[in-house]
Amino acid sequence: CIEKPSQDFVLSALEFCFSPKGDAFSEQYGLSHPWLAPAAIETIVLDNAQEHHGGLVLNALRYLHTTIDYPMAGKPQAKPFIERFFGTLKLGLINTLPGSTKSQSKLERDPIGRAMKERLYTITELEGLIIKWVADVYMQTPLQRLEYRFEPGCSPSRAMALLKKTCLILPPPDPE
Repeated sequence: CIEKPSQDFVLSALEFCFSPKGDAFSEQYGLSHPWLAPAAIETIVLDNAQEHHGGLVLNALRYLHTTIDYPMAGKPQAKPFIERFFGTLKLGLINTLPGSTKSQSKLERDPIGRAMKERLYTITELEGLIIKWVADVYMQTPLQRLEYRFEPGCSPSRAMALLKKTCLILPPPDPE
């Protein structure tokens, strides 16, 4: 069941960002490449959803010494990297899944109702597909915008490896 967005959901997303992802994580999701090690987040870009302005989220981010950037509402161009990632995820994974292309048709009267009847994936299964796609496809695929900054054929994974050689990587907060 898809839950309504909440502060708890945002906090669980932050927890996912910082939690260790070793061999057990890779085995659980069948990853061919390791999920890159978590690090402290200096700045986080959030949209203007109500759950991003709640006291729990704000207090957690202050505690983590994380700067919050709220782009102007209704201006996706203010957060182009996030929007580009979601577009890449949609084209590279979501639209390839069984049943998803039917939802793209403007002629379909009730795509959400049909999708709820088909229930091709559980939330947990879809989460696993996304995690595997991010680790094994997206992070390993060269991106033109990274080639300009780093080197020809540079993928997000390679860019992070290059940055680790020149930048101090702060560890994530201790779970204790």
